[in-house]
Amino acid sequence: MKEPTLDEMWKRIERFGIKREMFEKSNPNEETIRQLYEMIREKRRQRRETDTILLLQEYIKNMKNRERFQPEPRFEIDAHRAEEIARELLRQHQSVLVLQSKLEDDVWLVKAKTTTFGEIIVKQVRIDAKTGRIINVE
Repeated sequence: MKEPTLDEMWKRIERFGIKREMFEKSNPNEETIRQLYEMIREKRRQRRETDTILLLQEYIKNMKNRERFQPEPRFEIDAHRAEEIARELLRQHQSVLVLQSKLEDDVWLVKAKTTTFGEIIVKQVRIDAKTGRIINVE
């Protein structure tokens, strides 16, 4: 990286808030100006690091708060929808009559009577209460 000129160093020093006229009264040499410039540069770098760390800490705190206040997952599938899913699956048979639906351990158990060619069969369909995926048919 190219070394800054004396003019560029003075611009940085003045942006930091040090008045050139006041500092020149102490008759600084170029090495003293360079040292002051480097000190100011290092101070600005430290401020940027501190600001970045504070922003990251705030971001992490916000993320933890979001996680803490996330609602518990609720069942996406209610009894009515579970019955519809079972009915659609069993509709391959001539007729379907839902007898009962109940929730057990995040799984809907839907019992239904099906009729195929005059034969009545009771089937139980297990449906995932969160996704609506059919687990099995007994």
